[in-house]
Amino acid sequence: MPNNLGFKVLINWNAESQPVGDAAGLLAGYLGFLASNDDTFPIMYPKWPKVPETKKKLVYETNIKAKFVVNDQDHQNVEQNIENFPGEVTKDHWAMYLEYRLHPDTMRKADQNAKNRQKQGIPHTLGRKTLARTRDDMEKRDGRTYSRGDMYEVSHKKRNGTYVNDEARKKN
Repeated sequence: MPNNLGFKVLINWNAESQPVGDAAGLLAGYLGFLASNDDTFPIMYPKWPKVPETKKKLVYETNIKAKFVVNDQDHQNVEQNIENFPGEVTKDHWAMYLEYRLHPDTMRKADQNAKNRQKQGIPHTLGRKTLARTRDDMEKRDGRTYSRGDMYEVSHKKRNGTYVNDEARKKN
């Protein structure tokens, strides 16, 4: 996520010190990118608390602060966010993106999606990889076919072999 133009994305925070608004989604995506990047956080750290504070501070200073401006004012207007577009997109595209994200229909869909995710009783463990891709990879690797029942176990068990919750265990 290069930022050659020197512009930064403004981040707003709510009263609970949580990032909010469209820029919060960009921040979350970038943090996910950093967390999954072996150059930033080598795989030798099994859990976040095991990462040394010095490493966390270095990444914050050199990566995060280079791309984001923390603004804890109550409100940051759209025009200011447009002027602070990320370097890898054009200003026009950034403005269209913000317009889309702030449109009432988009915000309504995002709220509904969040509610639907909260209602999900049996979460899967595949992350962003689809069940079809997972099955295909397994079948190529193992030289056999996998049933829907087999795939239920794969997609609802943790790495340690336990189900994600009791409801998932009972359904199997």
